[in-house]
Amino acid sequence: MKLSERLFTVAAAVKPCDCAADIGTDHAYVPIWLCENNIVKRAVAGDVSRGSAQKAAENIKACGYEDRISARCGNGLKIIKKEDNAGCIIIAGMGGMLMRNILENGDISNMPQLVLQPQKDIPEIRRYIHLAGYKIENETMLCEDNKYYNIISAVKGSESYTETEYALGKILIDNKDKTLKEWLLLEIKKYESLLGVMNEEKRIEVKNKIEMYKGVSECL
Repeated sequence: MKLSERLFTVAAAVKPCDCAADIGTDHAYVPIWLCENNIVKRAVAGDVSRGSAQKAAENIKACGYEDRISARCGNGLKIIKKEDNAGCIIIAGMGGMLMRNILENGDISNMPQLVLQPQKDIPEIRRYIHLAGYKIENETMLCEDNKYYNIISAVKGSESYTETEYALGKILIDNKDKTLKEWLLLEIKKYESLLGVMNEEKRIEVKNKIEMYKGVSECL
């Protein structure tokens, strides 16, 4: 199974375990790759869309993994059973607030690892990870087809971030991530071009953001 760079980075973040549950799996590409590469013994491919769950089941069968991957249609984490012994929850390719809602409405109290790739509201996901009793052990940023993606791996633990670290990612800043710098420079240019059409209150808010972005980019 050949994955896009985004999905490969998501899958590669999963630690070896008995079972990984991919929520919002769509084609089940990530669970198939994890089984092909023996990262996990078994996997659950879940999607709220009946059509996507059926598509996942067909792909799983075509790859010969019916005995290792279970395709399920259902809402959020409700598709995970106790007997699955899931060691990792994967949620990729959806908005951060929807992702948070899914996690809050499920039981992650004993889940060793979360692998999350939010499409937006990334600072809120970083905050939620900490509120839920996890720490961010790794964060990767990449650009694919002119879109930027953050892939976060979280494990049980505690830590705190500054406001800047919540906004942009402590690990990315500490690692002087070149993709983060590239994204910051584009964002600075975009915001500066919009200042002239903003009201005063919004202009002050955006100027503060530009100042933060410039300060971090100069350190990368």
